[in-house]
Amino acid sequence: MPQPGLETRQKLAQIEGERMRLKTILNKHQSLLKLIEAKGIPDSQPYISFKPAKDIKDLAGPPGGLRKVLKDEISIIKKSIELLLQEAKSVRRHGFREFVRRERAAVIRIDRKFEAEMTRVLADASKRGHLTDEELSGLQDGADSILDAYTGLLRLDKSEDAMRDVLNQLADTMILGGGDPKVAQRAMLGLTNAGKENLEKAKRKLDQAPSDKNARQLIRAVTNLELLGDSSGTGAALQQTLAWAENQKDQAEKRFRSVPSTENLRLMFRAEITCVEMGGTPIKSPPMGLKRIKPGSEHRITAGDTLSGISRTYYGSYSFWDVLVRGNAQLWKTPDRPPTGLIAIPH
Repeated sequence: MPQPGLETRQKLAQIEGERMRLKTILNKHQSLLKLIEAKGIPDSQPYISFKPAKDIKDLAGPPGGLRKVLKDEISIIKKSIELLLQEAKSVRRHGFREFVRRERAAVIRIDRKFEAEMTRVLADASKRGHLTDEELSGLQDGADSILDAYTGLLRLDKSEDAMRDVLNQLADTMILGGGDPKVAQRAMLGLTNAGKENLEKAKRKLDQAPSDKNARQLIRAVTNLELLGDSSGTGAALQQTLAWAENQKDQAEKRFRSVPSTENLRLMFRAEITCVEMGGTPIKSPPMGLKRIKPGSEHRITAGDTLSGISRTYYGSYSFWDVLVRGNAQLWKTPDRPPTGLIAIPH
């Protein structure tokens, strides 16, 4: 990893200095507590303190006992040290991002200069009606250099934007007839390695923090890697997202059946759509537990009717009014507000 800038190093030095200061105090407190335990010093007042006494109150132990005070202070110091370590990690991350930003900006400046030069060369060639071998070779060398520079950035930044930069420059190189094949090979290898790393990162994120966003990010990582011609490991990743989506759908349905609210219906429908989009199965129709208790395939809406109430009348439970929504999708607009006239009673 590259060295951080001066400002980052100074901030890290300040944090480390404070951490070492607290560490010294922590060691003293822990040693004192160990000595108290070893000597069997009484924990109640009064006791002889380890510091010179200026007043009689200095000869008495603190309220609650010496051991408790020391343990509380040790706990506070440990938490402070942990916060400092987290701050240092954040500073390093910010410093690294800033370094990558500067490196990328430098490559973009070089790229724009090359584009301007290429535009000039092509304009001159257009006037004379042909491009000389020397000019073509120069453009190919320049494109190769830019491609190598963008490929080098992939070692620092493996984001989709960084990968897109390499792909765009690779396309520009091919338009010029291709230059050094080794440069193109390095670019493809860099893209594949970045794609694999992004896939593993996305898998870990979905494991650690299951969410719709992280599941979709994993699918994107799979898609990007497959587009690069590498499907190794993508099958297992897709199974991971599918298992997550099926579980989310099942949990959402259980939640709605337990508390058939408008919000829970919306969440259930969304989980079902996500699951189907990821290759999973829709909610079973009819849903498990559905049992008609009143005959009739249609119901005429009267004043005061609600879909949940109609569900209770025909199915014995408020928790099946999603069946009515699906069966009258062409009429249904607002949750738990049935349309006027006749509605179908499915199953």
